[in-house]
Amino acid sequence: MASVGINLRPYINSKKLIIHSSRPSLSGLEMHLLILHRLIEEHKPQTVIVDPISSLVSVGNTGEVQEMLIRLIDVFKTNLINAYFTALTHQGSTGQDVTVDAVSSLADIWIQVNNEVENNNYLRELRIVKARGMGHETATQHFTITKKGLQIPDIEIYPSATPRTRKK
Repeated sequence: MASVGINLRPYINSKKLIIHSSRPSLSGLEMHLLILHRLIEEHKPQTVIVDPISSLVSVGNTGEVQEMLIRLIDVFKTNLINAYFTALTHQGSTGQDVTVDAVSSLADIWIQVNNEVENNNYLRELRIVKARGMGHETATQHFTITKKGLQIPDIEIYPSATPRTRKK
């Protein structure tokens, strides 16, 4: 994070940010879940980020990963912990990603971020797939990352849900 100008060291030093890195492939899904339980009990976090859950699929099948994530989400909910999951998804031969299959029904809010190539340039795209209990725009929006953070052009909302840049 320091390479992009974000200094996390003060948060790590003050114990406001705990970073734990482990590969589920080294211990299996059950042991990985137990390690997460221990870390939650020890640190009592308000927010947990699991990055990426797509690595879990390399250890178990879709059903096993979904069961593990359901149990993990239950721990988060009963302890009033906000949870953020990331996933690196790739389209398989069926056109669907197994990580998406494993968690799509579990997520309260699902934001999809893509890199598309157009004229040899990467275009970053963001789309809110679902946000339970909240109204939200579903059209894909282009965005850029600048020194001021994430920048999304002003848009007008049209019934067709086609993103259009607002005339200035």
